[in-house]
Order: sequence, then structure tokens, then C-alpha cells
Amino acid sequence: MSTAAWATAAAGAFGATNIDNLVALTAQLSRPAVEGEQRLGLRHALRGQYLALLVLLLVAVLGAAGLLLLPHRVAALLGVVPLVLGIRQLVRRGGPAASGPGPARSGTRAVALLSITCGADNVAVYSPLLAQARFPDALVVAVVIAVLVAPMSVLAWWLARGGVRLAGLGAVGDRVFPVCLITVGLLVLSGAVA
Repeated sequence: MSTAAWATAAAGAFGATNIDNLVALTAQLSRPAVEGEQRLGLRHALRGQYLALLVLLLVAVLGAAGLLLLPHRVAALLGVVPLVLGIRQLVRRGGPAASGPGPARSGTRAVALLSITCGADNVAVYSPLLAQARFPDALVVAVVIAVLVAPMSVLAWWLARGGVRLAGLGAVGDRVFPVCLITVGLLVLSGAVA
């Protein structure tokens, strides 16, 4: 597969696995400051998101390394994970949204912890994608994901400052991002039959 195709797959994986993170970060940034605390700002969002990304990518790389111990076609079967996550999200579209942990308030660390809490789906999708990509394409995947953290953080900060209703943001994710997960799943699964 070409570098552009891996970059596109990485962008789709990021989008599909971070809508919950975007909503949680927006909620976290929109909370007013309480006495004795500084209101969370863009600086906290960026630092916390990159700290969380470092942890999540490390876990995903370890998962990918474990997958590389398996025969290539067997490891590619783990593309079923994002495929099932995407189908599950499509089926649940009409149901109530899952509620995550309440936003914490203590700066960069709070942003990172909330993002890591939302990150199980990231690891489940990134690990087989990185294993399928192999080096140097896996590096392209990681770089694309890292680059996309900044615009997502800025978007969350902008939405929080504008008082955007989070229900509308979640509705967009309910419609668009399951398709991205399904696409990533099919891409990884394609390695099982290639």
C-alpha cells in the first residue's frame, strides 16, 4: 500500500477513535474555573493530549509488536476489532450515548488522564493498523496521528469558548465515524486475504 494510503488510513483511524475524546475535552474545557483553580486553556489541552498520545501510542506499539509475533495473516484478522466497533456504533446510533467519566479539573494531568480513559478504542484500532503497516509506514501512521492531535485540541478549545452544544457534536460522530472504523477494519483485514 502507498504512503498516502497509510496516511489516509491513519487519519480515518484518528477521526473514528477520537470523537469521544473531542466531546470529553470540549466538556472539560468549557467548565468554568472554580475558586483556587485556573480555567483550563488551550495550553493545558495541547500538553495533556500529547502526553496521553504518547502513552496510547506506546501501548499500541507494544500491541503491534506482539501482533508481529503472529503470522501476518492471523494478525491481520484483528482488523475485526475496528470493524466490530464501527458496526456497533452504527447499530447504537439511535440509543443513548455512553457516558464516560466526569471531567477532572487539575490542568495538563487532568486532560491527559481523561484522554487516556477515552483511549481504549484508540489502542484497539492503532495496534493492528501499526502491525499491518510495518516500518517505515507505521511511522507515517504515528506521525499523522500525532499531527492531528493539535487541530483536534484547538477545535475542542474553540467549541468550548463558543458554548457549542455537545449533543450536536456527538450526533456528527454517530453518523460519520463508524464508517471510518469499518473502513480501517476492512483495510487491516485485507492483509489477511492478500
